Amino acid sequence: ASTWVPIIVIFAISALKEMVKSEDLYVGDVVRMNRDEEFPCDLVMLACSNEQDQYAFVETINIDGESNLKRNKTSCEDLIEKYISHKAETLNQDNLLLQATTLRSTDWIIGCVVYTGNETRIGCSKNKPPTKKTQIDKQFSVITIFVFVFQLALVIALSIAGIVWRSEQGVKMWYLDYTILSESYKLETIAFFLRFLTLMSLFIPVSIKVMLDLLKLFSSLLISVDNHLWDNDQNRGAISRSTSITEQLGLVSIALVDKTGTITCNEMSLTACSIGKLVFGVDDQYQQQKKNNNKNKSPLLNDKHLLDLINKKDPQTINFFRSLAICHSIQTFRKTKELTYNQTQSNQIESSTLADQQKTIQLDYQIEDIEEVCPVPDEQTLVDISRSLGIKFVRRDSNIITLNVLGNEEKYEVLADLSFTPVRKRMTVAVKRVDGIDQRFGQLGLRTLIVAIKYVDFETFQQWNTIHYEKALASVDRREERVNQACDIIETDLTPLGTTGISDKLQDQATETIT
Repeated sequence: ASTWVPIIVIFAISALKEMVKSEDLYVGDVVRMNRDEEFPCDLVMLACSNEQDQYAFVETINIDGESNLKRNKTSCEDLIEKYISHKAETLNQDNLLLQATTLRSTDWIIGCVVYTGNETRIGCSKNKPPTKKTQIDKQFSVITIFVFVFQLALVIALSIAGIVWRSEQGVKMWYLDYTILSESYKLETIAFFLRFLTLMSLFIPVSIKVMLDLLKLFSSLLISVDNHLWDNDQNRGAISRSTSITEQLGLVSIALVDKTGTITCNEMSLTACSIGKLVFGVDDQYQQQKKNNNKNKSPLLNDKHLLDLINKKDPQTINFFRSLAICHSIQTFRKTKELTYNQTQSNQIESSTLADQQKTIQLDYQIEDIEEVCPVPDEQTLVDISRSLGIKFVRRDSNIITLNVLGNEEKYEVLADLSFTPVRKRMTVAVKRVDGIDQRFGQLGLRTLIVAIKYVDFETFQQWNTIHYEKALASVDRREERVNQACDIIETDLTPLGTTGISDKLQDQATETIT
């Protein structure tokens, strides 16, 4: 007993969760982070609350400015099975949770600390802020240097003239006491130089710099109190965070914006699409809707020809929207809401001398709700329009995607998910039916995607997955390049189904602001 008691105490203390400061974290520590908490260091995710597919979502707005959620996965799935088979998995960027990112749409994660302090990714990118000078400050510095050089040359010339005058005329003037200076020629030269330097010191107007700073401060305050810059919807005005903003804005002649979300509201709708040789959405109805600036509702929902094709269950049209409902990275989570309903019943007694008796019945209900989390707004738009047309994405359970196609439930097993990358510029999902069953848009300013399909027999897929894809994922050197090469092998001989054109609503007065 004397041996077991200390061991039990040590294990009990070690098993307790401890709240520690971020500065006390060391490499190798295992930490738990909850929803909406910011990661204090770089972590490798070991487990998360989503036990089905082991995905967690993080917000990286503090790193890259993107408000879209990024999907991360645990470092190893089916740990016991892979431990028995001695199968290892390499880590990649999908397993890394970076410092300064925030956990979203996930209750908790457990991670292992791999980098801390200045060794984190955001710590390695820290640089001293560059010294910024406005155009007026640069011109003032050049003028100051020019005036100083001119002042120095003038002082030297006057000093030489003073020494010459002293040697020729000054000695004759007995009332000027030069007895001390005459003993040292060098001391006399320095005295003349300092005397004229002091007299010419007003050449550089020091007060003008102070006046310029005061004018900048005053003009920046005018921006904060300008009623023309007040937004009634957000109930706030412009905030000037720099005193030099007015003079910098005055120099702007051309504004170039190339980032979605900067001048748009991220309220996207599928404006047009092409299925085979048919084009939908690009007609007078779309132009009228664009003129009315009403882009919240897709014009495809009112396209009679498209609705007729769907009602007739046209195979190409159904496959087009079925592909939109399958090929995406949306994750679903089940949420249970508890509701309490109180009902009061009154039982009246026939005797007039007795009061009514009331009985309260409490009923508890549990409503299961499905929450969708999408890291890419474009994908959510495509899934929503497919759902509105009858091809509904229901849920994703682990690697099973459930659809409701015109009232019929379909389930697909995800065999491989080739995520979108800027190099390949495409995304491919290889699925198996579980139950055994362009330029014109670009001219309109729409974001275009091509939807294609390819039927692959299971043996061919297994051969590609084993020889190319899994081997590329397990490689240590040039992993991303080899994964892209493996994806290129399977992403060939695709049959185009059509194209999509997505529009994003401009923010209020965006055109007036730029022009």
